[in-house]
Amino acid sequence: MPLTINGETIPQARLDQEAERLRPVYQQHLQQQGLPPNEADLKKWARQNVIEQTLLAQEASETIKSVSKKAVDRIYERTKQQFGNMPEKTARDLIVRHLKTQQLIKMITDQIEPVSEAEAKEYYDQHPGEFTGPEQVHAAHIVKHVKEETDNAAAYAAIRKIQSDLKAGKAFDELAIAHSDCPSKAGDLGFFGRGQMVQGFEDVVFGMEPGQISDVFRTEFGYHIARVFEKKPGEPIPFSEVKAELVKHFSEHRRHGAVQAFVDRLRKKAVIEDTEG
Repeated sequence: MPLTINGETIPQARLDQEAERLRPVYQQHLQQQGLPPNEADLKKWARQNVIEQTLLAQEASETIKSVSKKAVDRIYERTKQQFGNMPEKTARDLIVRHLKTQQLIKMITDQIEPVSEAEAKEYYDQHPGEFTGPEQVHAAHIVKHVKEETDNAAAYAAIRKIQSDLKAGKAFDELAIAHSDCPSKAGDLGFFGRGQMVQGFEDVVFGMEPGQISDVFRTEFGYHIARVFEKKPGEPIPFSEVKAELVKHFSEHRRHGAVQAFVDRLRKKAVIEDTEG
């Protein structure tokens, strides 16, 4: 018996199922923190989730006396294939338990004071760095592609000849039109932010100053010479553009906090036993 919560036995299969459900989220967490995989931690996450879900469901069964039969019928008909060979009564009991839990959560969260626009604005004003648009650069390039049918040495020789002409005083845009493999608009790429071009190209142009012409450099597309016309620092994003998202974010955070506090109170009086302890 791996786990009992207030006398209700939780089978190992339920814990394993929750661990697999959480695995993608847990792996993302590890990547963000730069941590190695740890199966024991994942199992702890799953165990805590199952305990909290069960405590809520138990409380809901006591607090919520009934749910809509039509709602149960509708959900069962829509999801019955997911229950496999499970008896219909068992499946319907699980649906009732789920609906009661959702009603209980709604009762808890309905009591929360809504997040105001003033609260969102206060956070916006205190964290300006979070609401700044990306740096942008206006650049052009001359490129000689390197493809399977194109000799690398020939492409490199061609771009070096163009570089020599630039140093001799020939105009960048004229050389781009005459010799670049992307001659449209004289190679002018307009303004762009990070993430819009290949990494190798961005690394070069975002490190340049306006008016500067780069040395020859290589990306997966071939050999380039870049010219930077102008750079724009990140500009503040107006509050009006982020207000709705901020209110939504803090409302969800407040609802989660209220449910967590409720579960914590249930846990203090719960009897939880398992083989770990």
